[in-house]
Amino acid sequence: MLEVRVLNSAAEMKELAAEAAGKLKPGMVLLLSGELGSGKTTFTQGLAEALGIKERVNSPTFTVVSNYEGPEGDDIAKLVHVDLYRLADGKAAGEAVIKEVLDEAAGLAGVTVIEWADKLGDMNIDGAIRMKFEHGKDINQRKVSIL
Repeated sequence: MLEVRVLNSAAEMKELAAEAAGKLKPGMVLLLSGELGSGKTTFTQGLAEALGIKERVNSPTFTVVSNYEGPEGDDIAKLVHVDLYRLADGKAAGEAVIKEVLDEAAGLAGVTVIEWADKLGDMNIDGAIRMKFEHGKDINQRKVSIL
């Protein structure tokens, strides 16, 4: 099933993230792809806010993986944020840290968000939700396709 949303502001992107947060279950993986500045990190920040994470979520481009703890006792008590931007196209799936994150994701009492997921190449992640972010017609508009 494909759903397409056209959003006109960062606030609307965060509203979409809050809506998504309400549908997530522990162990789920979100695969985000799209051009630079298309809203992937803004979506992830909105997701973290909706999950009750107090810590500021930044793009973990230089560390690749960042972990954020949610409120104790919640079903989703953790957000693992992965950013593959600096890794070579199609090579990320072979990186040990990515394999470790994905191996742990299924048993995680949280969710895993992977930005620049297209860099995983043909790697299949069972049950993952794929989201494509694109620039819209004007400077603030974004289009998000959800599979």
